[in-house]
Amino acid sequence: MKIQVSQDILRDFIRDHDLKLVRLAELTGLSEASINVCFRHRKGTNGLPRTFTSQNIQKINEALPQIADALQGCILKFGGDTFDNNRGKTYDRALVKPMKKLGEWFKLTALVKRILGWNQDKKEATLVSPSSKRYGCITKEDADRLNAELLSVAAVLSSYEVVEQNPDKDAINPDKQDDKPIKTKAVNKGTPAPVRNEWDDTSVDLLERYAAFHRLFPNGLIAFAVNDGFTVCEDDARLLARIDTMLQPYTDPATGHVTLYMDGTKWRQILRFWDDGDEPVAETPMYAE
Repeated sequence: MKIQVSQDILRDFIRDHDLKLVRLAELTGLSEASINVCFRHRKGTNGLPRTFTSQNIQKINEALPQIADALQGCILKFGGDTFDNNRGKTYDRALVKPMKKLGEWFKLTALVKRILGWNQDKKEATLVSPSSKRYGCITKEDADRLNAELLSVAAVLSSYEVVEQNPDKDAINPDKQDDKPIKTKAVNKGTPAPVRNEWDDTSVDLLERYAAFHRLFPNGLIAFAVNDGFTVCEDDARLLARIDTMLQPYTDPATGHVTLYMDGTKWRQILRFWDDGDEPVAETPMYAE
C-alpha cells in the first residue's frame, strides 16, 4: 500500500536528499520552473498559492517509481579495478565513473559531503583529477554508504503517493516574497549575466538582488564580484560552506545576514564543480563601477 503524502513532504524529501529536480521535470514533461513554482507555492493570478493540478500530480506519481528504479540501477559494485595503498587499504578506481553517474540524479557535491564527509577538494581529487594521488581512492565502505542511501531513497520514492492539498489551508509560501514578474533568461554556468536583470542593479540593496535572482532560479547560485573575488550571501553562503569546509561564512551580529567571500581562484573551482552544471549561475558586480 502506498503512503499518501502532500507535495510539501515530497518537496522536503527531494531537498533533504539532494535529488535533482530536473530529473523529475524530464519524467513528468513539466518544466523545472513550473515544478519549483508549485513546490514553493508562489501565488497565482487568483491570489492563492499554486499547487499541482490533479493531472500533474498523476504525472508525478507515475514518475516517482521510475526514479526509484533508476536509482536501484545505480548501485555501486566494488571490486572492478582494485588497488592497495602502502598501508594496505583497498580502493576501487573502477567506481569513479558510476559515482560520477550519480550526478545525473543527485547534486553530487552535496551528496558526497553528506554521506561520505568529502569536501570539495577531496571530491575533485577522487573523481575528477587523474593526476591526483587520491584519484580513484574509493573504498568498499564508501560504496556501501552510498548504496544504502540509494536503496533508502528508492524505497521511499516508490512508496509515496502524492495527494492533492488545499491551497487555502495547506499551502505555505516558504520564501514569503512578493510575486513581482521577472522577465529574463537563464544564465549559463560560469558566465556573467548576458542581459540586464533585476539582480544586476547595483543601486538596489544586495539582499533584494539576491532575492530577485532566487525568485526566478530557486536552485541557482548568484555571486557578486568585489575586490578581485566574489561574495555570496544567505542560503548560497551556507550551502557553499557545507560543500567546502575551508570556506567560512560571516554572520553580521546586528542583522543576522550571512555572507561569504572567496577569491577568484576558489570561485572558479566552485564554478567547475557546481552541481555538475545543471543549476544556473549568475555573476554580477556588487558595486557600480
